[in-house]
Amino acid sequence: MATKRWAGLLRAVNVGGRKLAMADLRRVADEAGFTEVKTLLASGNVVFSASGAQAAVREQLEKAIKEHAGFAVEVLLRSKSQLQTLLDDNPFADGKGSQVLICFLDAAAPAGLAERLEKVAVHERIQIAGTEVWLDCVDGIGTSKLAARLPSLVKPRIVTARNVNTVTKLVDLL
Repeated sequence: MATKRWAGLLRAVNVGGRKLAMADLRRVADEAGFTEVKTLLASGNVVFSASGAQAAVREQLEKAIKEHAGFAVEVLLRSKSQLQTLLDDNPFADGKGSQVLICFLDAAAPAGLAERLEKVAVHERIQIAGTEVWLDCVDGIGTSKLAARLPSLVKPRIVTARNVNTVTKLVDLL
């Protein structure tokens, strides 16, 4: 099977006592057999090359992290072309790159999600597109009740979010 480049987006690391240094993440990915490993920022972004099916690569990385860190971390994988397509199709291109979030889901958005999000939104703009939810937190991410409540609102899906600026940097690393 051919080798492919992936962006691994770790969910909820370096928050709430779930510490994972990026140097450790690079080492864990190297030791798990991945190559050309790089990390970005301290929020759980890793790019690497791996062979195998996406689900198997994800499982391998999650297992390696759990063995090293002692806690489970969900990892969502996206390719360079997937991330570039998202950036090209940004529904909020007029928003600030630091305040427009791409919320990555592990599967298609659950039924009724748009209505649940609209009930919580104050000034945020929302767009659902397949396995991503776009949020333009015009008043700032830190003050957005919608961004804070997103994990509970998208259940049973797993979600992790990155702003457009970070996704742009990931594409450059890939």
